[in-house]
Amino acid sequence: MWNTILFDLDGTLTDSAEGITKSAAYALEKGFGIHVEDPSALRGFVGQPLQETFQDYAKLDEEQAAEALRLFRERYVPVGIYENRPYEGIPELLAELKSRGFRLAVASSKPQPMCETVLSHFGLRPFFEVVAGCDLAEKKAHKEVILGEALQLLGMQDRRSEVVLVGDTVYDVEGAKKAGIESIAVSYGYGTREDLENAWPACIVDSVAELRNVLVGQANGGFAIPGETVGRADWRLQAKPQADTPSWADVPPNYVPAYPVTQPWPYAPNGNAQYPSGNAQYPNGNVPYPNAQYPNGNAQPPYGTAWPYAPNGNAQVPYGNAWEYARAGQMQPLTSMEEEKPGRMGYRKSRDHHPFLAFWRVIWPPLAAFLIMELVGILAAVFLTFVVGASQGSAFDARSIERLIYTYTPQITIAADGIAFILVFFLFWADERKRKALRWTDRILKKPNNWLIGLFVAVLAGALACIFGNWLLAIFDVSSMDPAYEEMERQIMTYSDPALMVFGTVLVAPIFEDMLFRGLVYRRLRDYLNVPLAILLSSAAFGIFHGNLVQFLYATLLGIIFAILYEHYGTILVPILAHLGANMMSEFFNYIASDLWSSEAAVIPTILISGILLIALLLFVTRKKARVNKL
Repeated sequence: MWNTILFDLDGTLTDSAEGITKSAAYALEKGFGIHVEDPSALRGFVGQPLQETFQDYAKLDEEQAAEALRLFRERYVPVGIYENRPYEGIPELLAELKSRGFRLAVASSKPQPMCETVLSHFGLRPFFEVVAGCDLAEKKAHKEVILGEALQLLGMQDRRSEVVLVGDTVYDVEGAKKAGIESIAVSYGYGTREDLENAWPACIVDSVAELRNVLVGQANGGFAIPGETVGRADWRLQAKPQADTPSWADVPPNYVPAYPVTQPWPYAPNGNAQYPSGNAQYPNGNVPYPNAQYPNGNAQPPYGTAWPYAPNGNAQVPYGNAWEYARAGQMQPLTSMEEEKPGRMGYRKSRDHHPFLAFWRVIWPPLAAFLIMELVGILAAVFLTFVVGASQGSAFDARSIERLIYTYTPQITIAADGIAFILVFFLFWADERKRKALRWTDRILKKPNNWLIGLFVAVLAGALACIFGNWLLAIFDVSSMDPAYEEMERQIMTYSDPALMVFGTVLVAPIFEDMLFRGLVYRRLRDYLNVPLAILLSSAAFGIFHGNLVQFLYATLLGIIFAILYEHYGTILVPILAHLGANMMSEFFNYIASDLWSSEAAVIPTILISGILLIALLLFVTRKKARVNKL
């Protein structure tokens, strides 16, 4: 039977599909313009020689596949390699096998340095005597070659009947046959059970628990495992049954405990979280989790296990990841960090909230902002009426009140926007922190390398949108459909301070309105719906917020453009500057070149030129090859 176990890595020890598929999608899009809407469709890349898989999937030649591999690692090495986690029960299984004297090794098609990085990151490296993988050029990526190297390093090339490979794909089973060893296939990985059955491994298991039963069971069935040790419960009974807290001297010299533990170590010198050889160490002095620490410097438990001696007795950390994923000492469930496949409109039925609560989460910030602005406006109007009316006496009539409100409209608007902005800013900031802390990867907007250029592009796009939108409204004479709005605009322009009007319109309004309608409404809609629908709904809400027909049409058009730019460049600064560019151009025509609005000679050419330039700019910015988000 088997006393030496070789493990495949991806799909057998760790669930690495997210990092591999997203990195493969990144390479295909960046290098060859092949956009993959759902990276999970690339699961065939997991556990396979990547260069060959790129050739088969995208019909690339050898040189193109090498470039695809380079681009894959451009994302995978700094990011994708950590979008990974051990399967539940794997650390415990490895610890038990090690304690029973099995020789363990890893044989993976992943480059050997990357295997070392993954195993060390998750604290699994000390369990393995040998780690074999391909070279970085993937020139020896075939499974049988890697298995042959592992056997040679273990000195088992002449004792192959005592070796078994545990893998998850037909590729593993066939590689084991070519290498002259038997295999166990696990169906919880990336191969289908039907394919595994057709490949005829020694057996197929459906869980880590079944894998343990097969490996340990065949050992207990009569095969003598060299150096077999006594289990933890047994040595406690044999060593010192009368003692509640055995000492380190009672532990057999060859005892290796199963990790992670769920009980305080009884043989620690003071009963606290210390090993005999020092803090956060195994009995043999190894430090498998040297970088994993609580914020206060204490040893952090691996793999999400609740350690009783944690600061509050129940602190948990998932799979060695950073502490920010915990909240008040309690680990957030891993399911909250995983993305559910969206429906037709992008909506995830079971994600976060009941549909009504999701709707309320989207709608209440603009409602609250509107109520704050209305309240500030009413209080300001009452205050001005009281102060000015008291000084002018009976001469202060309704006409005077109306003129007074128009005179102070910029001040009132700036104050209302500023107060509402406080609420909006803190909500936006909290949303962004939550998305990052809970690793909601498909909700986080990424910034392309050229995002700084986007700041200048945004101003130009906003100015073109203003010209195009205003002249389009002018040619259809939309303002005549809402004479009350036209009269109000004329009165404000007549009585208000131009400098304050420009300040409020060009600076204050863009910051407040885009933080609200792009940073909150659009981003929250995007959490639940697909991107196009989120853009349309948030833009319509932006139009409704302005309260009249003319501005509804104009603001909705601008809102679509601003949201497209936000989605592409991934920073709220871009829509703010696009809004600033549009309002700056609008104020230029209002105060400096107002005669141009009434000129009919150049209406059609202006609409055509500005429209063509705007569309060309948006198409160039959001071209397929340049996309980094879901637009």
